[in-house]
Amino acid sequence: MIAAIYLIENKINNKVYIGQTINIISRLSAHLKQKKPNKNISNDLKYYDWSSYRFEVLEFINNRNDISEYLNKREQYYIDKYIRDGYSFDKQFYNAIKNIKNSKYKFTTDHRYNMSLSAKGKILSKEHRENLSKAAKKEYENSSNTLRLYNKDKKYRSVEHRKKVSIGIRKVMSIKILQYDLDGNFMNIHNTQIEAANSINIKKSYSINKCLKGISKQAYGYIWKYYSNNYSHKIKGIRRKIRVLDYDKHKFGIFNTVYDASVTTGVDQNQIYHAMRKSSKYHYSGGYYFTYIEPPL
Repeated sequence: MIAAIYLIENKINNKVYIGQTINIISRLSAHLKQKKPNKNISNDLKYYDWSSYRFEVLEFINNRNDISEYLNKREQYYIDKYIRDGYSFDKQFYNAIKNIKNSKYKFTTDHRYNMSLSAKGKILSKEHRENLSKAAKKEYENSSNTLRLYNKDKKYRSVEHRKKVSIGIRKVMSIKILQYDLDGNFMNIHNTQIEAANSINIKKSYSINKCLKGISKQAYGYIWKYYSNNYSHKIKGIRRKIRVLDYDKHKFGIFNTVYDASVTTGVDQNQIYHAMRKSSKYHYSGGYYFTYIEPPL
């Protein structure tokens, strides 16, 4: 690793950036790839490309014990030098900090260690604690005001609304989960995602949740679906058998697919699908009643 003080200059608008690094090759690569970029340079790159910039090493620095502190001093020297040569820091520098020695953003390792030691065991006065509490409350209020902007009416949600949301979440969490093999054959029913994961010796249920939401078709070699008594038609992609009753509601037959039921009864497949999606207990179409056979609970 080669420590250095370097310069990046925009050849068109003559703006400069003076930086320091303990690895000049890695830092140049980081600038080119815009890893942890300087915001001012990034803004100008919207209008210029890197061919408009000049890169120069101002000074190579040998390894030493106080390398961080020494780099700060040398960077400050070159910033001051360019200012003495007539450069305006506010208009012609990409740097954000003019005086590194007084910067709250850069502390040496020794400095941070000494601050830590001085703070340990320190007893704060009552007034100091109250001031810290006020500052924390003010920061919390500012963050709360920021969060309000995400809400259209810019108001806090009422207690009743939060309770309804909480109840809704609990209802979703309480929906039973059906487990099928990849051929659509029912295998088991579980009360929670964690219980479903534990049944197949899996610690995390993230992939099962993706399958339940329809993001993926299967997880861990199984198909997972939510169970619902009222909206059983939402359980799609599973080979459930179909019970058919005649006009007098007598058993006509049980079929593996809608196609089989359609061929036997002469009722169009779309009409059968439409009948089974109705909310009534029995679903009538073309002189027959069609309904899915749900797995046992």
